[in-house]
Amino acid sequence: MRRAVSNKLAQSAGLLLAAIMASSADSADADQQSATMHIERRWVVRTPSKGRGKYWVANTKDDGQGRPYIKLQKFDRSFVWFCLRKGMRVGENECSANVSQFDELIARRKAASIAAVHRALESEGGENPDKKAKKRKIREEDSSLVDDHVVIELDEIQVGSKQIGGFGARVLWGLDSSTLWLELTETNLEYMRQLVSQGQEKKGKTHKLRRLKRFMSSPKAAPKASAKAKAAAVKSAPRAPKEESRPVVDLPDTLPYPSSPIEVPPVEFDAGEVWTDAQPRSPFTPVRDEDEEATQIDVSS
Repeated sequence: MRRAVSNKLAQSAGLLLAAIMASSADSADADQQSATMHIERRWVVRTPSKGRGKYWVANTKDDGQGRPYIKLQKFDRSFVWFCLRKGMRVGENECSANVSQFDELIARRKAASIAAVHRALESEGGENPDKKAKKRKIREEDSSLVDDHVVIELDEIQVGSKQIGGFGARVLWGLDSSTLWLELTETNLEYMRQLVSQGQEKKGKTHKLRRLKRFMSSPKAAPKASAKAKAAAVKSAPRAPKEESRPVVDLPDTLPYPSSPIEVPPVEFDAGEVWTDAQPRSPFTPVRDEDEEATQIDVSS
């Protein structure tokens, strides 16, 4: 009886261990697959052209109600090909979506975004709105105060014998000056295609490209070093020894010697008068005067 019970326990323990090992293996396989694979939905714009540009995998995002918005930029190669059926080029013979009408849409989007924040601040203030809040600069962080989209007006465009546009379009709230998130609809995309195609004669703003062109062509346009870099360069540079300032004396080319030699008159003196009181005589020096008796000095002691 005891042996049968022990066998059943061992069998159940083996089954439990096998289940644990199988589950751990499944979780490891799932982690490996998630690290190497990512599945997502993408919007594809299909055009009637053949070959290159027939399928445009758009960069999109959804608003709070699930509506998709497509990212449009003036120097996006896919967007440029969609509008012009040509490859993008910058500089001379520029081929891009950099047109003044595109800049106008971005300016309208920015103005609508700022106005939405101001309305939100006024509604929070009630009957006594804060004047400082109304005058302060609007920032990207203020997007939490308003809806995630605003509406801008699309002007009418003449296309052949018909007109398109003249309606409001949803765009995502933002203050960016280079990107426009437009609601993804066939009507909106066709409007943008005609807007870029007809606006090639009047180019828009290209401040960044101009700065890049100057930087690449001229060494003077390179960015200046910071103050710390300048201080470090000056500190590490070897210093030349300081020269002592000496007074400048103007000397003549020759000394003022006379043209003829100078005659010095002879001086007569007595040999005995050479020794003076200031220079006493030595006791061993004989007396110069012949009439004076020699001084006897006893040196035996």
